[in-house]
Amino acid sequence: MVVEQDYSALKQLTEGKFTDLKKMKMAELREEVQMWRNLWGWIPTDVKFYASRTGSSIGLQVRNYHRFVGVLLDTRWELKYVDVGVYEKVYDQNDGQYYFERKIVRIPLSQIVAFDWIASRESEESILMEKEELPDEPPSDITL
Repeated sequence: MVVEQDYSALKQLTEGKFTDLKKMKMAELREEVQMWRNLWGWIPTDVKFYASRTGSSIGLQVRNYHRFVGVLLDTRWELKYVDVGVYEKVYDQNDGQYYFERKIVRIPLSQIVAFDWIASRESEESILMEKEELPDEPPSDITL
């Protein structure tokens, strides 16, 4: 089984290069709307509160009682943990059996030493089958 990731939506989000809406086909528009809905659904409520008010007039008073009146331009948020959906084989010591568990693992960012973004994935069996299709040695009529 080969799993490949489509990076077109990711490219849009990270590079900010968007196709003109008038030039997009209906299927492309639907795909982009779905991407934005997914993204908005994953954002925490407190981030949505401030992000949706970007560009609004705001008055802020700081500890020394100085007041700033202006436009909310930007807010910064800190990533504290990552939720990863995994499918894992685990051993249950109570009954001596192995189980496959599908679960969400929450990992604090301070515990992560590397991120691996997987573009494609193949099973070991499919790679071995491809290898068996290729001859181990070149044909005898070819000289190296």
